Amino acid sequence: MSHRATRTSRSPRHGTWALAAAGLAVIGIGGGNAVATSASAPLLTSLSARPRALPATGGRLDVSVTAAHAAICVVASSPAIKGLPTTLACGSGSASDSVRVGANLTFATRRIEILARAMSGAASSGLLHRWVTQPAVPRIPVVVTCTGAAAVKPAYYLLACADANAYWKGVTWTTWAHTAEGHGTLVINDCKPACFDGHLHSYAMRVLLDRYMIVTPYGPLYCLATIRYSVNGTRETYTATLPT
Repeated sequence: MSHRATRTSRSPRHGTWALAAAGLAVIGIGGGNAVATSASAPLLTSLSARPRALPATGGRLDVSVTAAHAAICVVASSPAIKGLPTTLACGSGSASDSVRVGANLTFATRRIEILARAMSGAASSGLLHRWVTQPAVPRIPVVVTCTGAAAVKPAYYLLACADANAYWKGVTWTTWAHTAEGHGTLVINDCKPACFDGHLHSYAMRVLLDRYMIVTPYGPLYCLATIRYSVNGTRETYTATLPT
């Protein structure tokens, strides 16, 4: 009796890429149903990924497979997560493993595609894939200090890291979102006749933080401070690019 190879019309592109990245040849691609090239070829009969919804802060993902006529089962993911791809010994018919998925810091719910293929020698089954979702971690914007620490709504902040010639103090924040606004006291060196022998002066000021960016490892942060204050009735503006 002869056996005819079977195919499906569904071809998950991400799955192809993920297993290619794992160094495996892609022979035939299946969707949600198991596919084999012949009755004695490796057959991946099931793939499970639990939980289907991960916490935003991350957690354990349990992956299990069942297969027939297979020596190993390869499990990969798209996008890549630590611990995958991995090779499971599924010659007995089933195998399982757990990987730790980190926090989702992308600011949008992400869908993780889990893919698996059974193999025996050079022969390979079709792909099965499952989806896992993970919401984003709520993140509060920060400013980065001169020491590299992240600060939220700092009452005191050194603006001139090199020489400490400008800083704010006693700031009360009225907003802290995509922009931040507050009021307090600006302390600044007049640098007369030069900064090293100038004098520090204090002025009531309003501060605006903007240029909101997402920067690893801090997440969202402000990159520019604009400070408005008055000196003897003359309006002045002080701007500072903040550390990132």
